[in-house]
Amino acid sequence: MEQSGFKVYSWDDVLYARIAEAKNGTALTIGSFDGPHRGHQVLFAAVLNEKAYTPGVVTFAVPPPALKEPARFPGLLSTLPERLAFFKESRFAFAAVIDFSLEFSKMAGEVFLSCLQKNCNMRFLAEGKGFRCGFRGETDMVKIRRIAQRAGFRVLTAEPVLYGGEPISSSRIRLAIETGKLTDASEMLGRPASSALKRVGWH
Repeated sequence: MEQSGFKVYSWDDVLYARIAEAKNGTALTIGSFDGPHRGHQVLFAAVLNEKAYTPGVVTFAVPPPALKEPARFPGLLSTLPERLAFFKESRFAFAAVIDFSLEFSKMAGEVFLSCLQKNCNMRFLAEGKGFRCGFRGETDMVKIRRIAQRAGFRVLTAEPVLYGGEPISSSRIRLAIETGKLTDASEMLGRPASSALKRVGWH
């Protein structure tokens, strides 16, 4: 899939090294990025500032919490097409979209990062302090920095962006929308918030 120079790849494309932009190295950030909000923007800026590498995003078709506990998930802040449009407007070169599955959930964090490092030629990774990946979130930023030292890519750990003294998160924004606090939701998003959450599966 291609949108005027912005390309969208699947996880299979990553596994089979089909990422054309990987030739000269990539700078990446990984996450659901439901929103995306002002905290995410710090990660995006860090990736886009790595001028020597091609900027990309690794995201999920549906945020994993919506699949793991659908009865408790209140709804999406943005659909996948909306997120992809945001990445394109932000001047990312590509996005790799993961369809979260039971098989994928069992992948070790080091294996996941190795796939990105080898098949996307990842040279730089930007994540927040609380980022975790791999089976049961086993791989935190401390482990990721150790992996990066061995594998030869750089890692930036971003401090959280605060609003009202607390870190901005997609969960906080969802709660603000659910309770009618649209001003707070808009401030955390950095743009006007919708008055309603979206059902999983909307396109």
